Amino acid sequence: MAGNPVGLIIPCHRVIRKEGAVGEYRWKSERKACMIGWERARRDIISA
Repeated sequence: MAGNPVGLIIPCHRVIRKEGAVGEYRWKSERKACMIGWERARRDIISA
């Protein structure tokens, strides 16, 4: 997955460790956490 050049289109950023940690990401784990948080917020808005 580290070689995925289109991370937003093919969502490898959604892969998390089994203990729930964000883990590594090609474009830094901070960005991965932000992307997951953004998706979670959008999901909560859509399902409300």
